[in-house]
Amino acid sequence: MDDDIEGGIEWSVPMLARRDADGKLVVEIPNAVSERLDLGEGDVVCYTAFFDGGIEFWSVKKNPYTSLEDEEVAARLSGEVKS
Repeated sequence: MDDDIEGGIEWSVPMLARRDADGKLVVEIPNAVSERLDLGEGDVVCYTAFFDGGIEFWSVKKNPYTSLEDEEVAARLSGEVKS
């Protein structure tokens, strides 16, 4: 095969994961990534996991969700009334 894996990579940026005061892992988004995704304050970043083990990282401009557990927004968007 003549596939050149590097031929499909524009750039790669390492990011150091650290624990915050609450014990959560935190990774800062490098400037190259935030510029490429046009991320700004109030935007939401999403991670999509695939069965083959891959994970895709993408942004949604001004997404109403703040987390996967955001049931209030889910209920409002689906038209359900939360009791």
